[in-house]
Amino acid sequence: MSKLSIPSVERRNTYPTSDGKPMAETDTHRDLMTALIETLKAF
Repeated sequence: MSKLSIPSVERRNTYPTSDGKPMAETDTHRDLMTALIETLKAF
């Protein structure tokens, strides 16, 4: 039986959690969010 050897590659991606600016929100996003919240409240 042969053993497959996979080389270890360490990948470190750094993604910023915040740039200090508010996230963009469009009218469509806000309307959909409001509709979803109201629908969930109905249940």
